[in-house]
Amino acid sequence: MKAKIHPTYKKAKVKCACGNTFETISNVPPQGGRKHPEQQYLQ
Repeated sequence: MKAKIHPTYKKAKVKCACGNTFETISNVPPQGGRKHPEQQYLQ
């Protein structure tokens, strides 16, 4: 496998309008350096 070609994955917390929440992973960074007020990346 080639080095430095794979995206960085971060844990993300998803919250549904019904109140259900779950954790997943995401490789999509916030757009334009800004994130949605409810978007949370877990450390």
